Amino acid sequence: MTLEKARLLSLDGDEYNIEFMFNPTQLDFSRSIRLNSNPGARNTHGQPKVSFANPEPCVLNLSKIMFDVYEKGEDGAAELENYIKQLTKAVQFIQGGGGGGSSGSSSSSSGGSGGAGNSNSRPPIFFFIWGSNCYLRCFIESFRYQLTMFLPSGKPVRATAALVLKEADETITAGPRQLPPNVNRFADTRESRSRR
Repeated sequence: MTLEKARLLSLDGDEYNIEFMFNPTQLDFSRSIRLNSNPGARNTHGQPKVSFANPEPCVLNLSKIMFDVYEKGEDGAAELENYIKQLTKAVQFIQGGGGGGSSGSSSSSSGGSGGAGNSNSRPPIFFFIWGSNCYLRCFIESFRYQLTMFLPSGKPVRATAALVLKEADETITAGPRQLPPNVNRFADTRESRSRR
């Protein structure tokens, strides 16, 4: 059986694609409902009235993503730097990224063109894919990493990263890329996973 690598397939071009060196050990999904709070609103029994605003986008947390290039020595240090640069690029606004940004903006929105005030600015949009499963159409809301091993020269050769992926709705326009033909998006949904 072939080992399938988890990856973030960008809708905005191959230069944003991210393939994980080691697969995640856990996919942590969450979703919540936003409430409109009115402290003075009470029903006839004196209980607070609940007013539902809207469902929040689905969030997928990926923690302890490992990158280890120790055995490659000095060459590995350059490879690790490229992995980190690719993840950093994913939390910056892209050149000419349109789409209205209705799903919110990246919490790490520094760099790139435009800025928070430009409605056409947005981070790259991805499909999080692992094997034949497409779990989420998303953007990377936040990214952090730790460098955990170094060569005698001080160059890092091992890192641990954590990503927060937030669902991006289909009204956010992106490039012409669609789901790869071998990915079954409809058989594997959040609802079907919750029934397992």
